[in-house]
Amino acid sequence: MNPQEQPPAVTHRRPLSHRDVLAIAVPITISNATVPLIGFADTAVIGQLGEAHLLGAVALAANLFNFLYFVFGFLRMGTTGLTAQAVGADDNSEVGANLLRALLAAAILGLGIVILQTPVIQLSLAGFGPSARVSEVAKLYFDIRVWGAPAALANFALIGWFIGLGKASITFYLQLLLNCLNIGLAIVFVMVLDWGVGGVAAAALIAEYVAAAVGIAVAWRVLRWRGRWFVGRGRTGLDSGIPKDARSGFGGREVVDCNKHEQAGLSWGTVFEMSKLRKLFAVSRDIMIRTLCIQAAFVFFVAQGARTDDLTLAANAVLYSMMMISIYMIDGFAFAAEALVGQAIGAQRRDRFRQAVKLTTVWAFGLSVVLSIGLWVGGGWIINFVSTNDAVRQTSRVFLIWTALVPMTSVWCFQLDGIFIGATDTETMRNMMLWAIAVYFAAWLALYPMFGNHGLWIAMHVFFLARAVALSSQMPALERKSFGGSSRVEI
Repeated sequence: MNPQEQPPAVTHRRPLSHRDVLAIAVPITISNATVPLIGFADTAVIGQLGEAHLLGAVALAANLFNFLYFVFGFLRMGTTGLTAQAVGADDNSEVGANLLRALLAAAILGLGIVILQTPVIQLSLAGFGPSARVSEVAKLYFDIRVWGAPAALANFALIGWFIGLGKASITFYLQLLLNCLNIGLAIVFVMVLDWGVGGVAAAALIAEYVAAAVGIAVAWRVLRWRGRWFVGRGRTGLDSGIPKDARSGFGGREVVDCNKHEQAGLSWGTVFEMSKLRKLFAVSRDIMIRTLCIQAAFVFFVAQGARTDDLTLAANAVLYSMMMISIYMIDGFAFAAEALVGQAIGAQRRDRFRQAVKLTTVWAFGLSVVLSIGLWVGGGWIINFVSTNDAVRQTSRVFLIWTALVPMTSVWCFQLDGIFIGATDTETMRNMMLWAIAVYFAAWLALYPMFGNHGLWIAMHVFFLARAVALSSQMPALERKSFGGSSRVEI
């Protein structure tokens, strides 16, 4: 995990290539696939005990944390877009200020979750409506893992910042550390020490704090290293005052020594600059509303399974974990779009913006096809691995087709999310989400009475497609807003 793998790019002159996209997207795709593995690993370990109510309870509580933390996804998404634009504009002090703002917000929000833990779990269980046995076990898991909230949110902020910098390999190693440690500790605590559900919760708690501590240490090294290079602030053009022979290509290694130019500084005054805080607040507000809508759709989905019976809850939980892993993998190219689109807008390069949109989308669609085939062909094996209960296995297979189709129906909306986040046009994204969530609930009202759990799954697919249609209709306006009537295209 070497933060000095590349110096900060001074300009982006040559056309964007497939290699540039993959250099960011591949590590992020792999690391993203491990994000839901905390819940997936906990579910798989407890599933070996053979009790359906234990499996359903841990899956329910783990998904509750996914839902809860996903609400604060603006710490990751907003930080990525703002940092990428600062990188594109060569504003080094703003790059550092974005990290400090995000970490401060993570600490405050994380402590808020800890303080409000009792009403959070009570309202959540009341909303899901599981059986008494499931509720008791889910609460035990929640009461332990909730103390990791500040670390979990700090990890979101760190990942967003590293992605905005284009340092995808660091996010990969941080996620690898987090999830390998979690899985290893869960196996030891449950299978060796026989700590049961408390063991998997403790494993997740420890892993989150270790990953946050390592991430902060690496980020500090990156900031100190970037400070040794000139990244001018307040210049009108990307190349202003920079000798032409000192410019680097995208991802190049040539830099301009700070001894030759004025060094941009970072102070608390920069961190708390009102105009920047207002921008951060607006972006965070819009992303939170958008994210709350997504969470409302997912919470509603899980709650409908819980209200049916423990068996449907367990089956949907298994398939939901598979669905989320595939979505996180696809989202790797959306993350790449965030970074590349943000940098292109910061540098006012319309050509690189279009290249970023095209190349990341082509790769995202290709991956979605592979994932759909993989889920359909290998889904039965995954189900058997996660649960030893025959009834859960059989019920999961009935609805497997809908999980297998998720990558190909969801890829478009998540890819468009990445583009709008990189452009920090979060207001449009928020408005289109409000329209899509209304379509989702209308679809459920029409389909669930006729098709039951099948109708619930179909409504989720309708939701994905409605988001894609709404956002794609706004793409021409996004480009006009980002670049106006002119942009700088370098040959």
